[in-house]
Amino acid sequence: MWHDNETDKDLLGFGIHAELIKNIVTDKDMLPISIGLFGDWGSGKSSVMKMLNNSLQEKENVITITFNGWVFEGYDDAKSALIETILKSIIKEKKIIPEGIDAAKKLLKKVDWLRLGKLTVTNVGIPLAKAYATGGMSLIGDGLSKFADLFDNPTELAKKLEGEEGKKLQSELKSIIKSNKENTNQTPQVVREFRKEFEDTIDKCKIDSLVILVDDLDRCTPDRIIDNLEAIKLFLNVKKTAFIIGADRRIVRHAIQHRYKANDIRDTEIGDYESLVTDYLEKLIQVPYILPKLSETEVETYLTLLFCQRDLKGKFDDIITEFIAFRNKDRHSTFGFQQIQDAIGIRGELSNLAIIPTLSPLITDGLKGNPRQIKRFLNAFTIRQKLADAANIEDFKNDILVKLMILEYMDNNRFQELFKLQSSENGFPEFLKSIEANLDDIDNAIKEFPNWDKQNIKTWLKMEPLLNRIDLRDYFWLSRDKLSVSLQSANLVPPIVKKVYKDLIESRATKTITSRIKKIEEILESSDYIEHLVTLTCEGIIKDPKNMNGHAIMQAFMNEKKQFISEYSNVIKNLPDLNQLPPAIGNNVFVLEKNGIDVESIIKTLGSDKKCRAYRTYKTKKDK
Repeated sequence: MWHDNETDKDLLGFGIHAELIKNIVTDKDMLPISIGLFGDWGSGKSSVMKMLNNSLQEKENVITITFNGWVFEGYDDAKSALIETILKSIIKEKKIIPEGIDAAKKLLKKVDWLRLGKLTVTNVGIPLAKAYATGGMSLIGDGLSKFADLFDNPTELAKKLEGEEGKKLQSELKSIIKSNKENTNQTPQVVREFRKEFEDTIDKCKIDSLVILVDDLDRCTPDRIIDNLEAIKLFLNVKKTAFIIGADRRIVRHAIQHRYKANDIRDTEIGDYESLVTDYLEKLIQVPYILPKLSETEVETYLTLLFCQRDLKGKFDDIITEFIAFRNKDRHSTFGFQQIQDAIGIRGELSNLAIIPTLSPLITDGLKGNPRQIKRFLNAFTIRQKLADAANIEDFKNDILVKLMILEYMDNNRFQELFKLQSSENGFPEFLKSIEANLDDIDNAIKEFPNWDKQNIKTWLKMEPLLNRIDLRDYFWLSRDKLSVSLQSANLVPPIVKKVYKDLIESRATKTITSRIKKIEEILESSDYIEHLVTLTCEGIIKDPKNMNGHAIMQAFMNEKKQFISEYSNVIKNLPDLNQLPPAIGNNVFVLEKNGIDVESIIKTLGSDKKCRAYRTYKTKKDK
């Protein structure tokens, strides 16, 4: 089994990316700089950052600081959490001279005042007293400074503000805070002063570069993502600094749109708005660096090294050394079974590697070369492989299990459908025979099977091995724990899809969903991500058929992409109680009928209850 945490062992050949970024952030002429290390969920961003961190720590005049945005998700103020983490790390850093540490300590005492604009009257006493005691008043306006002068003892100040006699003082303080908020000149002044003190602090540290690695930012809420990026740009992007920000670019764009109300933009303004989002992103992140997806040869190499890591622990460091040397000479070929055998002279212990040439093309196509998904796939595959051994399944073939698992991960609805078909036909579904007999003309072969006409499914059908002569019952038996629960939804749906689905399904403005779908397609970009969203929506309808938002999402997709009509019709036909559906479902039934779907049974069920509002909606739509 394999864990899917980040690693500093370079199994992907991604060390070249870490080395390139290292060269940029240690070049004095390039600083200050902010680099967006962009990639899909699980693409290897955290591992690149870990390798970069290890490499930079070897340089004498470079300080590296790691910040995990997700860890601080629950903090009251994202900007202050980031700034405090950086300053506290400087204070603990052994490379920093005492003068630099003292400057960082002094500046740290003033960070609380960055929160003041967000404080309410009821909790302002203690921070005010603290800042007064530590000299932090230099970062706030004159009104608050004068207010603090009312007391010589900060403890007494806090006590007065919290006691009964503090009500009048709190009211006065509230007015001053409100005045400072409304003073447009105050905020720029605070920012300028803090930037100047932060820059002076770095100068006193006597270093060439301060490199901050910001990871897991795309796991945060949209507002927190923007707060962190704005903190970097406004307060921290000064001389000698470099920020490496690991995130999914789509999620960052979505966060910008969320913060600045993309859904309120009229359709005629979408083009201009998208360019504004792009411009804003480029101001926050100067250099986008996109991690590539793994090619088939890279997937085969990755699989080889994963199996070596598990099975050849004592020789794995030597194997990695050989791999790095091989990759430096040849970046295009596979580092596989033969290369490892030649390098370390082992034969018998490499028996597990024999399956890899079969696995790699299937996994590359099915899992889009995503390292984390590959690990999770291998873990599930390993468990089922061991179960097959324990059950003494005869004529068991790994490549058949892999192909079926690819379908399971790629499109769980088709996986469930194939299970039902093979169950009713003793393990040999007839539809596979007819399709696989006409793969050269696959578009015609699948005309009778509209649910199977997506491009990724057609690619899967063409993959070796073909299945029409294979008894599939034992292979589905190995997967029986997943036949009623979507493994895809639980583990492999990218975070951006989950966020978009949550926003849509919990929206109180159902009528706006149709207009939002077009913008959402631009956010998700990939057709695979759209299909993930449709799958989540269909599963949501099955769990909660009364939620109109799920039906509205599907209506919007059916209007845009006809291939989703059959998905929706299958969901509706299998719902146990159609009469409990929302009234507006009648519109969707009409859309299904208009597109040639047989909805007679649905209409009959709805029409059996004369009071059924969904049926009346359907009839009204049809009569028009």
